[in-house]
Amino acid sequence: MTTHGFIGQLLIRAGVIDAAGLARALDARPNPDTLGHTLAALGLADESVVAATIASALHLEYLEGELPAVDNDILALVPADFCRKRRVVPLGYQGNFLRLAVTDPMDESVVQDVRFLTGKKTVAVVVTQSSLIGDLPTTAANILCMDDLCESRAVSRRAVS
Repeated sequence: MTTHGFIGQLLIRAGVIDAAGLARALDARPNPDTLGHTLAALGLADESVVAATIASALHLEYLEGELPAVDNDILALVPADFCRKRRVVPLGYQGNFLRLAVTDPMDESVVQDVRFLTGKKTVAVVVTQSSLIGDLPTTAANILCMDDLCESRAVSRRAVS
């Protein structure tokens, strides 16, 4: 079963969407949008309900709403370009684990890559695509959509080094 097959069937079983809506969303889904974002754009489901349903089924934390402010030392753990390409943002530590905001919790390779990059045990925290890449001037999501901020982070990291 494909990732969208599993996720699609999960959403149908949970009553979030029906089979016709899933088929419509899969046909209309632009790359690299998440299924939840596409369903919301088509008016077929609430993006946060989709993300929360997926997180619950995978026994992962779901972070609703805006991303919290994140310290620069946490943001510096993962390169901005990686965050932008893989649609992730490090959130902070919970115990010995680095919490990582992800839009696609089925992509275990992103968590593995962050473990490799940081040397830290990493746990995925599910967020919506909208909350991650939206216009959130006070959050870490800016690294995904504002090159000047990414450049300023790189300059500040070089100045500290």
